[in-house]
Amino acid sequence: MRTSTWSLLCIIVTALVGTGASTEAQAASRVHIWLRAFIPKPAGPPPAYYSQASDGRWLIRAPNPLSIPRAIGLPSGCFSTDDRSFDASEADVLARVTVDFDVVLNGGQMSLDKHAGGDMRRVGLTRNVDCASGKDLQPPRRAEVATIVIGSIKTGADGSRKLVNIKASTGDPFYTMGGLTFAPKLDFEIVVTFDPGLGRLEIVGVTGSFPAFEAYYRVDQQPTQKIFQLSPSPKAGAGSLADLWLGLNSQNFSTNITIAK
Repeated sequence: MRTSTWSLLCIIVTALVGTGASTEAQAASRVHIWLRAFIPKPAGPPPAYYSQASDGRWLIRAPNPLSIPRAIGLPSGCFSTDDRSFDASEADVLARVTVDFDVVLNGGQMSLDKHAGGDMRRVGLTRNVDCASGKDLQPPRRAEVATIVIGSIKTGADGSRKLVNIKASTGDPFYTMGGLTFAPKLDFEIVVTFDPGLGRLEIVGVTGSFPAFEAYYRVDQQPTQKIFQLSPSPKAGAGSLADLWLGLNSQNFSTNITIAK
């Protein structure tokens, strides 16, 4: 009788350990996704609207697309760029706008979480500077982070797919007066969809043709993968930001990320 009882206990313990291993194998996956819009340094001969300060930093000339008299308060001189090339690191590098989040997948459910406790939405400082010296002409400003909207998780018409929409429309804070922004907007939109039946994330979206845009992802502890790296379109400048959400001056992107079941 004792032998039989001991054998039964061994079977129960083995079953419990096996269940624990199965639960561990089905633990939630985290997909880190980060997208940044930044003003790059020239990759070749600089466009006419670029300028270089005496200390070597790259600048762009303050745009005046509507030829509004500077006397009413619009900035003159130049604006500092982010003075860099594409950067796939997960560090908080210079950018005009950054969205940075984890997609948490657990069974058929999807949720968003902060990555490593950082902010999901970030807006960089804008500096209006002298074109020759690079010194500030007035104190730096930062556009409102509210110009980046991360939607709530929705369920698709099929009842299983989960999706979230992220949209940014951010203008130069130096062109804001009386609560109104007179500058064209830096725009991008991204839709992340989880299809549990196929075990994958689908990412689609659109960016403007200026400035540069980059996006990357990393599944759990796997190597970083590129979603896209988009340089400014030829001859594109700050004036190319104006598209009125009509699809002008825009470029599309898409990718699929397979999640191990």
